[in-house]
Amino acid sequence: MDYELQVRDDNLAVYIVLTGVYILSSFFVGFFLSWVSMLSSKYLHKNMVSAVLKSIVRFFDTNPDGRILNRFTQDMAQLDDSLPDEIYQVVMLGMQLVGNVIIICVANYYSIPVLIVYVVLSKLLYSYHLRVARDLKILDVVNGSKVYSQFAETMRGILTIRAQCQEKAMLKILCR
Repeated sequence: MDYELQVRDDNLAVYIVLTGVYILSSFFVGFFLSWVSMLSSKYLHKNMVSAVLKSIVRFFDTNPDGRILNRFTQDMAQLDDSLPDEIYQVVMLGMQLVGNVIIICVANYYSIPVLIVYVVLSKLLYSYHLRVARDLKILDVVNGSKVYSQFAETMRGILTIRAQCQEKAMLKILCR
């Protein structure tokens, strides 16, 4: 009876230690990713502003203000808001996936060929998804910049619009 209690206590201690390691690693990964995200956000913003300020005047003539502003805001919003959370999830799920694959391979080594086929198929599907997602993002940026451009032009010409009493007409154009 004492041996069974000792084994149970040992198993409980191992479980507690592994849980503590998981919690600490989650905390440090989150902290590290937040710090890296802050640094990369500063770096990207500095480089984007520098590149726009160094660009030739023709760039501003051919690109509407809305497109430039839209690009800045979307890139910075992605970097500040969603990217750190997504990277954290990828890292944590990746660690869990590696642990699960190791356990499966140790418990049943016949599953290794199935895992290899699964990885190859996943890679093929991912490459297809990446192409489609990139095209959709380009469509989103192009269509979104028209809205920002129209709004920016309206704000620049607000005095003329009010002087000509065209508020309703501009509201109809903006809200179509």
